[in-house]
Formats: sequence, C-alpha cells, structure tokens
Amino acid sequence: MSLRIIAKLFIDGIGPKLADYVPVFHDFIKNDSLGEVLIDVADYSHVFEGPGIVLIGHSADYSLDVEKGRAGLRYLRKRAPHLANEEAEAKDALGRMLRAALLLEQDTRLSGLKFSTLELEVRFADRLHFPAESVGDAAARAVLVPALQVLFPGGFELLRKGTPKELLSFTVKPKTGETLTALSERLDPAPLS
Repeated sequence: MSLRIIAKLFIDGIGPKLADYVPVFHDFIKNDSLGEVLIDVADYSHVFEGPGIVLIGHSADYSLDVEKGRAGLRYLRKRAPHLANEEAEAKDALGRMLRAALLLEQDTRLSGLKFSTLELEVRFADRLHFPAESVGDAAARAVLVPALQVLFPGGFELLRKGTPKELLSFTVKPKTGETLTALSERLDPAPLS
C-alpha cells in the first residue's frame, strides 16, 4: 500500500498570478526538473478557491492552489516509490514538496514568490487507514511525527484540524523559522525507478 498524503506549503504574501506558473510547470516536464514522470499541466484558475494550476504526474500532482483563499504549493501523493515503511514515505513526500517549492522560488519568472516556512498543512487521503477519529489520529501521528522531527529539529506544534466529515488533517507550526533551502536539504527524496 502506498501512503496517500497531501501537504501544502503556503505562499508568504500575494505571490505571482496563477497564469505565471503554467510555463514554469511545463518546463518542469520538459527538463525533468523533479526527477519523476510528469505528464501535463492543467489550468483551473477559473475555479473560485480551487486547485489553481496543476502539474499532473504519475506518482504525484503538484498544484498552486487557492483553497479557502490561501495560496500555496500543494503536493498530492498518488503512489509512492517502494520505500521501507510509511514513515519513510512521509519523509519522501515532504521532501518532494519542499524541493518543488525551492525550484519555484528560484525561478526568475516568478519574481517575488516566497513560501512561508512557519506553517505546513498535512492531510491523509486514506479514510480507511487514517479515519478522522482518534484511532486515525494516532496512526497518522505515528507516521508523520518522525518526518517532522527530522524536518524541524527545533521542535514543532502539531494541531489537529477539520471535522470528522473531512480528511484527517493537521497544521504544523515549527517553533523556529528556517529557510526553505535548509528544510529541503533535510528531507532528500528517494530516486524514483
């Protein structure tokens, strides 16, 4: 079984227009920037508080979404590389999201783009193994906390959010602010084969 996880890193401030991400995502495909099979780019910027611009991949989708009015890079793991366990998959997923965020920040076409490293949202898109109840909460924390301890060695606060009708979700608030570069270096994703 593959860990189906969604992670979102929020944009600090307003950031570029959604349409500005389309050519950047196309270049991610053309240049194999993320080291994984990327298929297409879809523009949903016309949808109010929707998925925005989506980079569709075989193993994961990346999107610049504006859900609930908060813009950010959203990573959705659909299938994982063969890793030792779910804890390793969580580290890999967060590492992939951070690497993509760093590449976006470094792209000169997206001038002014800055991701906040003071908050992270994580959801589990598997209601069978991670129900939005206490048993799911405990299972999710067992998977997520080891990755977060590597990512935020200075400590973090892990807050449950949402309702039982929603996916099991958490907000992660690190105790210290760090650069995106420092965070991405801590969770180097596994090569895809």
